[in-house]
Order: sequence, then structure tokens, then C-alpha cells
Amino acid sequence: MAHGKPQPVPPGVVETLIENADGAGILQFGEKLQVGQAVQILSGPFANAIGELERLNANGRVKVLLDLMNGRISATLSRSRLKPV
Repeated sequence: MAHGKPQPVPPGVVETLIENADGAGILQFGEKLQVGQAVQILSGPFANAIGELERLNANGRVKVLLDLMNGRISATLSRSRLKPV
């Protein structure tokens, strides 16, 4: 707004919003994550562990497969706690 009137946004703003929306139209800012990709857990009991992204859901939760103690375990956590490797 300027002087009580709406103003156009700079070029690229709307395109960036569309690009960062998931299939349900919810904005997902941050690193692009894809099922099957290697990810690092940033915080919590598994901090710094590397795993494979198994599932993403629309409400910001992810499922990661971790190789621990001679087996694979599944951990469900917030999308914000991951980064691509």
C-alpha cells in the first residue's frame, strides 16, 4: 500500500509464491525436499544423522528412514528439522 492505495508487487514475487506452494496450495518455504533424497536432521535426539526421506505430508511432517544399530528405523518429525544433503 502507498497513500492508501494498493501497489503492484515487484516482478517475480507471485511466481515465487506459486513455486513454493505444495499440491494443496500451502506455502512451503525453505529447501525443496523430495521423497528418496538424502537428508540431514538438524535438531533433536537424531541431530546430524543422515537418512532417506520416505514421506512428506501436507501438514509439515516428514518420515525419514535412518540406519541405526544395524537396522533401519523410521522417524517422523517436522519438515523444518531437515535439510537436503
